[in-house]
Amino acid sequence: MNKRLLQTSLSAGHLVLLAGTIWIVVIAGSFVWNWHQVGDSMMIRVENEAQSSSSGKQRTGVAIVHVLIGSLGLVGLEIGRRLHESSVRKLRENESLVRALYESAQDAIIVMDAKGRISYWNPAASHIFGYTNDEAIGQNLHSMLAPSRYKMDYEPALLKFQHSGRGDALGKTLELKALRKSGEEFSMELSLSGVQLKDGWHAVGIIRDISERKQTEAALKENKDKYRLLAENVNDVIYTLDMNLNYTYISPSVKFLLGYEPAEMLKKSAVDVLTPFSLDIATKILSEVMELEKSKHSEIPVRRTLELELIRKDGTTMPTEENVSFIRDEEHQAVGVLGISRNITERKQAEEKIRQMAYHDSLTGLPNRKLFSDRLGIALAQAGRSQKNVAVIMLDVDNFKDINDTLGHDVGDSLLKTAAERLKAAMRKNDTVARFGGDEFVLLLPELKGIEGATRVAQKIVENFRKPFPINTHQRIVTASIGIAVYPDDGSDEAALLKNADIAMYQAKQAGRDRYQVFKKS
Repeated sequence: MNKRLLQTSLSAGHLVLLAGTIWIVVIAGSFVWNWHQVGDSMMIRVENEAQSSSSGKQRTGVAIVHVLIGSLGLVGLEIGRRLHESSVRKLRENESLVRALYESAQDAIIVMDAKGRISYWNPAASHIFGYTNDEAIGQNLHSMLAPSRYKMDYEPALLKFQHSGRGDALGKTLELKALRKSGEEFSMELSLSGVQLKDGWHAVGIIRDISERKQTEAALKENKDKYRLLAENVNDVIYTLDMNLNYTYISPSVKFLLGYEPAEMLKKSAVDVLTPFSLDIATKILSEVMELEKSKHSEIPVRRTLELELIRKDGTTMPTEENVSFIRDEEHQAVGVLGISRNITERKQAEEKIRQMAYHDSLTGLPNRKLFSDRLGIALAQAGRSQKNVAVIMLDVDNFKDINDTLGHDVGDSLLKTAAERLKAAMRKNDTVARFGGDEFVLLLPELKGIEGATRVAQKIVENFRKPFPINTHQRIVTASIGIAVYPDDGSDEAALLKNADIAMYQAKQAGRDRYQVFKKS
């Protein structure tokens, strides 16, 4: 919500605008969604202190003002009701998409709240652990699922995560043991990420049951004769390579993973199916092993877990998780590689969806205030070293409230999406355009040599907005008011720059809208 300069003496028209705006904020703010739909209640207290007067005209004026304020309250309630209906509809649509993704996943997706309790439990979690949703929700996650021997490890790690959102397990893929409802202990693979909500840090875990794979690996070590039988009856791709990365064996499931027949793969090497970046990773690890072999190092790494990207036969790429170990001869010299490859496309999509929700606006897909703040902090630090300028530009769509009220919120949402596209088209590659809410957009222009770069962008945006916006079957002219503040002259931190850009934007509106205004200290 923009902060406005309030004049001490308001006309009746100003009173109407102010009261209506306050009611919109109250009603719309109560339906802002997060993991727990936490909303901050707002209270508006209007204290009117008037001295008694024997004048009849003065008493009549006070009565009129009271009637106006009461009427505005009713108008505000109606506006709030409409905003509520639109907000709920949009939130339900987004929630349905995310829930469909999570509930159709084959991996368990579990959310732990800021107090260590389970707050989300998808169907795959029930299948893997044996607990129903009702049995799991609200339970302490570690007490229910972790073997007791892990307690001394997870308790301090949990405290660290709750305090700072950091932890050694975040952003990694770990192999751990877990407990089913039956008490059975099994092997699992855990990918963990953190999301900061209002009540603290929440953890999102994606869990895969790898007990079958672990059994397969154990069997391979015990009896080579069983190797081929097991390899040809699992969904993961099992393969061997020589030390030049040529395939010497690959299981039939490669057909489903990469589209190649096993015979085709035996004519290839890993170089042919790894993207350049992934090939660099694989080559580096192989080189490290070879150096250790030459030095007769006694602690040669036995196994590695990597995330690589493979090229399918049709040219598309696929993210995979590779678990590799080294095949050794009788003298313990590495002579080949044994690997197990798994498609992790679904997991990557879930992780990206979580990241997108945390840092982007759901309507336009633009960065939200949190991501904008992160990027502004980086830009200011760089500008301090390079002695360059950073511009913060605040933009409001002129008369957007009238469009919402007369044409409906669906039309308003469509207009905001188009506005977002026009803003992105006016920006440089390294610039950022974010949506803070409503019709409020904020632009970040780093690495400027002066204010001229910012004013050129602002003028381009003003001209782009003058082009008709398609609304239903009609074309409508929609203008924008823009305020510019520049580091370091107009502020040295985020709060000062946003405040002064907002002041400049308000000055642009006072000057007639459809223009930009550079902040002036006077």
